Amino acid sequence: MNSSESLDNARDKELKKVKDEVLALTLSPLYAERVKNKYFPVIGEGSHSAEVMFIGEAPGENEAKTGRPFCGRAGKVLDELLASVGIERQDVYVTNVVKDRPPGNRDPFPDEISIYAPFLDRQIEIIKPKVVATLGRFSMQYVMNRYGLEWELAPISVLHGKVFSTNDFKFVPLYHPAAAIYNQHLLETLKEDFKVLKTLVHFMQSEEIRRKFLNFFKERGHTIVPSSSLVPESDPSVLFTTAGMQQFKPYYLGIKDPVVDFGSQNTASVQKSVRTSDIDEVGDERHLTFFEMLGNFSFGGYWKEEAIRYAHEFVTREMKLDIDYVTVFEGEDGVPEDRESEEIWKLIDPNIEVKKFGRADNFWGPTGEEGPCGPTTEIYVNGMEIWNIVLNEFYQNKDKSLRSLDIKGIDTGMGLERLVMVLQNKNNIFDTDLFASSVKVLSSTPSPNIRSLRIITDHIRTSAFMIADGVIPSNTDRGYVLRRLLRRSYVHARKIGAETEVLNAVADLIIGHPSYKGLYNFDLDNRRVVMDEIEKFKITLESGLKQVEKGADPFVLFTSYGFPFELTEEIANEKGIVLDRSKFEQEMKKHQALSRAGAEKKFKGGLAGHSEMEVKYHTTTHLLHQALREVLGKDVFQKGSNITPERLRFDFSFARKMTDEEKKKVEELVNKKIKESLPVSYEDLSLEEAKKKGAVGLFEEKYGDKVRVYKIGDFSLEFCGGPHVKNTDILGTFKIVKEEAVSLGVRRIKAILK
Repeated sequence: MNSSESLDNARDKELKKVKDEVLALTLSPLYAERVKNKYFPVIGEGSHSAEVMFIGEAPGENEAKTGRPFCGRAGKVLDELLASVGIERQDVYVTNVVKDRPPGNRDPFPDEISIYAPFLDRQIEIIKPKVVATLGRFSMQYVMNRYGLEWELAPISVLHGKVFSTNDFKFVPLYHPAAAIYNQHLLETLKEDFKVLKTLVHFMQSEEIRRKFLNFFKERGHTIVPSSSLVPESDPSVLFTTAGMQQFKPYYLGIKDPVVDFGSQNTASVQKSVRTSDIDEVGDERHLTFFEMLGNFSFGGYWKEEAIRYAHEFVTREMKLDIDYVTVFEGEDGVPEDRESEEIWKLIDPNIEVKKFGRADNFWGPTGEEGPCGPTTEIYVNGMEIWNIVLNEFYQNKDKSLRSLDIKGIDTGMGLERLVMVLQNKNNIFDTDLFASSVKVLSSTPSPNIRSLRIITDHIRTSAFMIADGVIPSNTDRGYVLRRLLRRSYVHARKIGAETEVLNAVADLIIGHPSYKGLYNFDLDNRRVVMDEIEKFKITLESGLKQVEKGADPFVLFTSYGFPFELTEEIANEKGIVLDRSKFEQEMKKHQALSRAGAEKKFKGGLAGHSEMEVKYHTTTHLLHQALREVLGKDVFQKGSNITPERLRFDFSFARKMTDEEKKKVEELVNKKIKESLPVSYEDLSLEEAKKKGAVGLFEEKYGDKVRVYKIGDFSLEFCGGPHVKNTDILGTFKIVKEEAVSLGVRRIKAILK
């Protein structure tokens, strides 16, 4: 039994003692009424670990007959009030000051309150609520007098809905629900007061929101699909995964069958996503570079009505949120107005407000230059878009023209972070449970400012997820984005006086965040990659900053000091210096051309050239690849290679450092196959035939319908364009000279032939 279970059991026992003592309270003047009318004392009901306790005055007739608090007409009003702010009755504790019913439903006398009040005090002490809400003036007066608020006493018409603090709990006096049974104005007042109450109580944590979303769609026939990598596996059109639908593109296009792969035409997921287009906006209340996208998808399984009904039900019933308004596509550029979605919304809720917008606001996609796209309908809560339902009925070609899809698809996206912000009643994303601990650590620095705290928190978080998916800092593509984020983080860390240890702490809080436990995996090397990059940057930072202030050329700052252009531009703008990006890009192109020319001279053709030694090394990579799979397991696959006349370099998927014994076994196996004088041959096959034969490939999207497959004896079978030796006996002796990490989950071997 854990400590939480022990505490619950202790509370149960103590509350039972209270009940038993009230049952035995024969000295109470109300005991005779209890016996005479065969009434029950009303002790209390609800969660024994509730954060909110409601305290009424005394039981009415329905309550006394059943022994349950607020089970009559006033109870129905209470239930309505709780539902209006998304609080479950089972999650609160409801009781009264007086536990027995006064005759004729009269108000309790002072001596009756004094007899029963000690039991109420014990209930408060046992349950330890964070918030106490009294229902009616008598319970309000007792609590305020008992808990040190007597100097605040005033009529309930003055105090209702106000929040007071005691040493033990927050206190909110409320009108009694019975007073609102026939008074609509008072009911509306109570609803407004309950909104105040909601701001004080526990809200759904991000982990619970994720779980509720997936369970909702699982119960409605959707297959739950794990998040794909941030590095798109089969979509070279984008650097990062930016939407939940990216991994499902082939199913929208009819290239793959969802029933074969998922057992259903309908799926749901929580997708890791990175978008850096708004990086300059990070630091405000809402913008992030990394986010999780909740989404449900259908590939011909259902269409508009089901998608809209699912969204409405989840938002209003599961999340208990009020929808401000929804939007639909008003028609533009040859695409007709989406009247059907408007009609569906009105059918669900005749009073809902429907706004219409054009292509800029209510048409989504594609991701990249071409792909599925369509009009959207969006849901707004608290003035903010929280859910976008894309009605994929078109395919956009590279020339921007549209054609109708054979399979109509549903693609929805709801940002988890925004939904958490709304549900936790926060004014900005960084106050939610996803970020609060990191912001708190950074707030303890010597010169904290809100914008820098948010930038650091966001960028370190995004970097952690990028690194977990194999991205490493570099000067190109994804690596450049990662480098930019990390170096920008450190510049802002300096502004607030944060030492490296503080950034370490932030990285640890993100990697170890309870919301990610069991969902996302972070390698032990993750923090090391972050810190190594920052340490490298620290060496040149001070000199580089001085050069920025002097107005140095951004290209020089990039090549000599490691300053990404965007970082230089941000610092320069703070100093009132305007930079010319076009000039920087021209210099970069010259630099890259010179670098390529130098590499070609040095390596005589670079990757997989045609010199005699390069041909030998090329063949050896095939032997090495298969040997690694034999020794380390079939999960090992080639991730890249580089060949020069002097050596081979081979990258492969593997999660840890190889042992000396494993390296020895690989060497011995490669040399054994060399000595066996295995013939090397090839044949041209269809892609499907090659796969059936078990040929191993590098990246599937690089191959056409016809492929060349090289065979080395019965040992190796790989997709490859060549060239190769005709027999392994001319290769010589294989020797591994180094084995090292390239990125998370990717290792590198450097080897030679002697």
